[in-house]
Amino acid sequence: MNKFFKALWIILALFTIITVALLGLVSNALLEFNTVLSSKIATNWIGGFLADNAALEALRNVLMVLAIITIVGNLIMLIVAIATKSRENAIILEYDEGEVVITDTAVKSNVVRSLSGFDNIRSPEVDARIYNKRNPKIRVDLDCYTNQTTNIDQLGIAIQEKIKIGLEHMTHVPVEDVRVKFHKPKRRKNKSRVV
Repeated sequence: MNKFFKALWIILALFTIITVALLGLVSNALLEFNTVLSSKIATNWIGGFLADNAALEALRNVLMVLAIITIVGNLIMLIVAIATKSRENAIILEYDEGEVVITDTAVKSNVVRSLSGFDNIRSPEVDARIYNKRNPKIRVDLDCYTNQTTNIDQLGIAIQEKIKIGLEHMTHVPVEDVRVKFHKPKRRKNKSRVV
């Protein structure tokens, strides 16, 4: 979850909890002032409604149930927002001279460059997930096409090792997982090609 959206979610949950608490206080105040208002404003429909203790009690109960449901829901949202692992789109390396930011685009580009030595790999699609909290780490999913029909397992292991070594050398952050998924190239069915 992005830091901005996580902060926005927390602020929204806290705002809603405070709003519901204020509504609860207002409903209690209406109930307490019922006796004072019913004697002074008994002629109009608001005064009639406020004079009816059963209607005011029902309104108070409905508001209390809605408040409890909203508070429980927002507490769950707040706990989820705080406990969720932060997934960011950059690695931030801090040094005495300043900081170095390596984006997920740079990580994806490094993965694609790592594949340059493999002739049978076509159309690589890279998904790089960067986790930048207490223990920064990188996870990579590579989806590509290959014409190779033998020793695909060895090809996958070689690709994983080359990607892992290249990324760890570039980022100085451990690569937790590299997943490689192979497909045969999709063949076009009876479609003419322009040459």
